[in-house]
Amino acid sequence: MQKTGKKIRTGVEQFQAFHLAEDYHQKYYLKQNSRLTRELCRIYPEEALFTASTVTARFNGFAGGHLSFTALVKSLEGLGLEETSRNHLLELI
Repeated sequence: MQKTGKKIRTGVEQFQAFHLAEDYHQKYYLKQNSRLTRELCRIYPEEALFTASTVTARFNGFAGGHLSFTALVKSLEGLGLEETSRNHLLELI
């Protein structure tokens, strides 16, 4: 990037409201894996529940490679996933 010799000024404003991204952006990495998405849709059948779920948020992070394998293993306990889905998620990571 070239220097322009001008100062860069960034305005800071008070937070007004949070807006969710469009549906196709929600849980993007997770939705690339149809097997896990189907399994989680069984647990969270409504789109709003699926989007708001902290479980789907964590799995999206795992699918995107943003969380550790150790954190994944700890998260799998008691989530209600079938064994094949648990194994599949572990294979992804």
